[in-house]
Amino acid sequence: MSWTKKTVNDMLTMVESLTLPDSEGANVTLVNTSNITSDINNKKLIVRLAVTEKCTGDGALDCRVQGSIDGTNWTNVLTTLSMDIDPTALNSGMAIADLSAYFAPYWRIQVFSDGTDTQDDATVQVSLAVG
Repeated sequence: MSWTKKTVNDMLTMVESLTLPDSEGANVTLVNTSNITSDINNKKLIVRLAVTEKCTGDGALDCRVQGSIDGTNWTNVLTTLSMDIDPTALNSGMAIADLSAYFAPYWRIQVFSDGTDTQDDATVQVSLAVG
Protein backbone atom coordinates (compact mmCIF):
# COMPACT_ATOMS: atom_id res chain seq x y z
CA MET A 1 0.00 0.00 0.00
CA SER A 2 1.09 3.63 -0.08
CA TRP A 3 0.73 6.73 2.04
CA THR A 4 -2.49 8.72 1.96
CA LYS A 5 -1.58 12.39 2.47
CA LYS A 6 -3.58 15.47 3.36
CA THR A 7 -3.08 18.80 5.09
CA VAL A 8 -4.86 19.47 8.37
CA ASN A 9 -4.35 22.78 10.25
CA ASP A 10 -1.26 23.51 8.14
CA MET A 11 0.26 20.14 9.06
CA LEU A 12 1.03 17.34 6.61
CA THR A 13 -0.66 14.14 7.74
CA MET A 14 0.09 10.72 6.30
CA VAL A 15 -1.60 7.35 6.87
CA GLU A 16 -0.69 3.87 5.67
CA SER A 17 -2.05 0.42 6.57
CA LEU A 18 0.31 -2.55 6.84
CA THR A 19 0.10 -6.24 7.68
CA LEU A 20 2.66 -7.51 10.17
CA PRO A 21 3.29 -11.18 9.35
CA ASP A 22 2.86 -14.07 11.78
CA SER A 23 6.03 -14.56 13.83
CA GLU A 24 5.80 -18.36 13.30
CA GLY A 25 7.03 -18.94 16.82
CA ALA A 26 9.08 -16.63 18.98
CA ASN A 27 10.66 -14.59 16.17
CA VAL A 28 10.84 -10.86 15.58
CA THR A 29 8.73 -9.90 12.58
CA LEU A 30 8.73 -6.58 10.79
CA VAL A 31 7.08 -4.62 8.03
CA ASN A 32 8.08 -1.34 6.39
CA THR A 33 5.98 1.57 5.24
CA SER A 34 6.36 2.93 1.75
CA ASN A 35 9.16 5.45 1.33
CA ILE A 36 8.45 8.90 2.70
CA THR A 37 9.67 11.40 0.14
CA SER A 38 7.96 14.42 1.72
CA ASP A 39 10.36 16.75 3.50
CA ILE A 40 10.51 15.60 7.12
CA ASN A 41 14.17 16.54 7.53
CA ASN A 42 15.08 18.50 10.64
CA LYS A 43 11.52 18.16 12.02
CA LYS A 44 9.63 16.50 14.83
CA LEU A 45 6.89 14.05 13.88
CA ILE A 46 3.96 12.69 15.80
CA VAL A 47 3.80 8.97 15.00
CA ARG A 48 0.73 6.91 15.81
CA LEU A 49 0.60 3.12 15.59
CA ALA A 50 -2.84 1.50 15.80
CA VAL A 51 -3.81 -2.17 15.62
CA THR A 52 -6.75 -2.41 13.20
CA GLU A 53 -6.93 -6.22 12.99
CA LYS A 54 -5.69 -7.97 16.11
CA CYS A 55 -3.72 -11.19 16.40
CA THR A 56 -4.12 -14.02 18.88
CA GLY A 57 -0.69 -14.14 20.49
CA ASP A 58 0.45 -11.76 23.17
CA GLY A 59 3.42 -9.53 22.54
CA ALA A 60 4.31 -5.95 21.91
CA LEU A 61 4.61 -3.86 18.75
CA ASP A 62 6.85 -0.88 18.30
CA CYS A 63 8.27 1.10 15.43
CA ARG A 64 11.48 2.82 14.45
CA VAL A 65 12.46 5.48 11.94
CA GLN A 66 14.91 4.60 9.19
CA GLY A 67 16.68 6.88 6.74
CA SER A 68 18.36 6.21 3.40
CA ILE A 69 20.43 8.15 0.92
CA ASP A 70 19.46 5.92 -2.02
CA GLY A 71 16.04 4.46 -1.11
CA THR A 72 17.55 0.95 -0.97
CA ASN A 73 20.03 0.78 1.92
CA TRP A 74 18.45 1.74 5.25
CA THR A 75 19.87 2.82 8.60
CA ASN A 76 18.04 3.02 11.90
CA VAL A 77 17.93 6.68 12.90
CA LEU A 78 15.65 6.21 15.90
CA THR A 79 15.86 2.56 16.96
CA THR A 80 12.61 2.55 18.93
CA LEU A 81 9.77 4.91 19.67
CA SER A 82 8.97 2.95 22.86
CA MET A 83 5.31 2.32 22.08
CA ASP A 84 4.81 -1.23 23.46
CA ILE A 85 1.43 -1.76 21.72
CA ASP A 86 -0.48 -4.96 22.64
CA PRO A 87 -1.61 -6.56 19.32
CA THR A 88 -4.29 -8.80 20.90
CA ALA A 89 -6.79 -5.91 20.94
CA LEU A 90 -7.46 -2.76 18.92
CA ASN A 91 -4.86 -0.77 20.85
CA SER A 92 -2.89 2.27 19.75
CA GLY A 93 -0.10 4.54 20.91
CA MET A 94 1.63 7.76 19.93
CA ALA A 95 5.18 9.02 20.22
CA ILE A 96 7.32 11.89 19.02
CA ALA A 97 10.06 11.11 16.51
CA ASP A 98 12.66 13.87 16.79
CA LEU A 99 14.46 14.16 13.45
CA SER A 100 15.70 17.67 14.19
CA ALA A 101 19.34 16.60 13.75
CA TYR A 102 18.83 14.30 10.72
CA PHE A 103 18.68 14.79 6.97
CA ALA A 104 18.01 12.16 4.29
CA PRO A 105 16.23 12.08 0.93
CA TYR A 106 14.27 8.93 1.88
CA TRP A 107 12.56 7.92 5.11
CA ARG A 108 10.35 5.07 6.28
CA ILE A 109 8.80 3.71 9.44
CA GLN A 110 9.50 0.10 10.34
CA VAL A 111 6.95 -1.69 12.56
CA PHE A 112 8.28 -4.70 14.47
CA SER A 113 7.24 -7.24 17.09
CA ASP A 114 9.15 -8.02 20.27
CA GLY A 115 9.84 -11.67 19.38
CA THR A 116 6.85 -13.10 21.24
CA ASP A 117 4.70 -15.58 19.29
CA THR A 118 1.99 -13.50 17.61
CA GLN A 119 0.29 -16.70 16.34
CA ASP A 120 -1.08 -14.95 13.23
CA ASP A 121 -0.90 -11.75 11.18
CA ALA A 122 -1.85 -8.37 12.60
CA THR A 123 -2.94 -5.35 10.59
CA VAL A 124 -1.75 -1.96 11.77
CA GLN A 125 -2.15 1.63 10.69
CA VAL A 126 0.80 4.00 10.83
CA SER A 127 -0.04 7.71 10.94
CA LEU A 128 2.29 10.72 10.89
CA ALA A 129 1.76 14.41 11.50
CA VAL A 130 4.53 16.74 10.37
CA GLY A 131 4.61 20.36 11.49
